[in-house]
Amino acid sequence: MNEDDVAPARYRFGPLERRGVVAGWRSGQIVAVAAGLLVAVAALRASPSVGGAALAVVAVATGIAVATWPIGGRSAEEWAPHAARHVVAGVDRARHRQPASIPDAALLDVDTGAGSMGVVWDRRRRTYTAVLRVSASGFTLLGEQDKAARLARWAGVLASTARPGSSVHRLQWIERAPGTPRPPAAGGVPVASADGDAGGRGDPGVAAPGEEARGLAAARASYDALCRAEAAPARHDVLLTVTVRAGRAVRAAGAGHAGACTVLGRDVAAVRRQLRQAELDGDTLLDRPGVAAALRRGSAADAAPAPAPEAWRCPWPMALRAEWGRLRTDGTWHVTYWVAEWPRLDVGPDFLSPLVLSSQVRRSLSVVMEPVGTAAAVRRIEQARTADVADAELRRRGGFLSTARRGRERATLARREMEIADGHAQFRFTGYVTVTAEDPEQLERDCEGVEQDAARCGIELRRCYGDQRNGWLSTLPLGFGLA
Repeated sequence: MNEDDVAPARYRFGPLERRGVVAGWRSGQIVAVAAGLLVAVAALRASPSVGGAALAVVAVATGIAVATWPIGGRSAEEWAPHAARHVVAGVDRARHRQPASIPDAALLDVDTGAGSMGVVWDRRRRTYTAVLRVSASGFTLLGEQDKAARLARWAGVLASTARPGSSVHRLQWIERAPGTPRPPAAGGVPVASADGDAGGRGDPGVAAPGEEARGLAAARASYDALCRAEAAPARHDVLLTVTVRAGRAVRAAGAGHAGACTVLGRDVAAVRRQLRQAELDGDTLLDRPGVAAALRRGSAADAAPAPAPEAWRCPWPMALRAEWGRLRTDGTWHVTYWVAEWPRLDVGPDFLSPLVLSSQVRRSLSVVMEPVGTAAAVRRIEQARTADVADAELRRRGGFLSTARRGRERATLARREMEIADGHAQFRFTGYVTVTAEDPEQLERDCEGVEQDAARCGIELRRCYGDQRNGWLSTLPLGFGLA
């Protein structure tokens, strides 16, 4: 049997879980409707008249609308926390006359014995993060079975970090496309004139000897320059971060930075061994200046090379301003999207190719993963299944039909339970996409292109309105995200 006779590997993502407190209703929805009912009762008691009744109806309708009416894919009660954080950040910025705060983090330089390792220490989250640069050439040229085999080896890398007793808090991979320089404006290449000078001082209606040859030579030179410009930034950058959190395993290894970095170095070494076995060649552990350069590439105006040694101490932008739908760092603009839905249909190993292989736009794709222990995963599944049974019974008594989406959620839950019984590791994960440009107009045009590429992949992107700062941080090598 040859490879063409073997069915291609297919993968399925479950829908975003939307379980609530009672009958699928979230606590915010219940509070909104309850507030509307309380206002209605108060209005009727204060004014038992037609006007009071009208006010009560308006209050109830408003509460239901706030709880259920979708605005940009979310209800008003879901938007409320983001809007509140955005307003509070704006008031705080205006009061202190300062830009939005950057992460409360520092860069450490750790000697592993075999070299230097740069570590990002997040004081607020009490995490330590190391960064690897990895590569796997030729994936798009492989056959379906070879692609599936390579993904299976990558799954082995993930499973090794989710083993019992592992101190790995999060894994994050980031794929960055540097974008391509735009071609010069029309007429940017001078055409030789009749007298051999640029500028066309000769008679345009008369072709001088050799003019056609000189024009062809200039056109060929312009075409070659354009091809070099298109090919120069084609190399994408792929980073893998390993994050540990201060806890029992870290305290057992020693107090302070020394113990945490010892545990982190051990986990990074294990991940690097697994990467080599998975044929992810070229893995490089970044030192302190390398990590600083990787952080700066996420905020600088261009994908510049590593900064000079004197810039190691400050990898963050000097100014940061978060708006409702975009973010500005120094002279660069960013828009961050959250992957709200992964493909609903079965997909192949390379389903992200339309987004990943696009090099026209400067953007970063980040997936943050957190291993879930077997006991915690089983407990969550049992709680979810109990909630599903209770919600189904409430809906049956109320005369509501079960939707296909809820049926898909139950099937996904049963599949996850079977995977745990078979010994597979469980992960929480989410994805972010940040688009970067040097001016707002170009940024919006690039965002349209990225949204189209994401639609071709079968994923649904939603702009992180009111939460651009946290979204942007989730596409930097910090292990940030998964709120």
